[in-house]
Amino acid sequence: MPASRHPVHELTIPAAATFIATARIFAGAVAAVARLDQDVVDDLKLAVSEVVTAIVERGETREVAVSTLIEPARLVVRIGPWSGEDPGEFGALDIVDALFPGAAAGDGVIAFAASTGA
Repeated sequence: MPASRHPVHELTIPAAATFIATARIFAGAVAAVARLDQDVVDDLKLAVSEVVTAIVERGETREVAVSTLIEPARLVVRIGPWSGEDPGEFGALDIVDALFPGAAAGDGVIAFAASTGA
């Protein structure tokens, strides 16, 4: 991730179902720091849970990384690793894109942004 003056938060967890809640709590905590509206916080936690669950269920990795970048008007979330040639085969992306239009899979991660309302 490029150097930035904006706060970056990173979490790496084992790719196991027992750690999905950890990723969800992490997302909620970062959203609180970014001062997101509660509805957006709830959507963010759901999106992170869905992506981490899908990565864990694919069984492709030993660890899952969740990183966030708090910018003046948005919170950018990147979760990976994800591998596959067709992002459409990654069902969680449909849910994330419905919650956060513009979500994308590429370069081994799922990325999306939530408005901070700033």
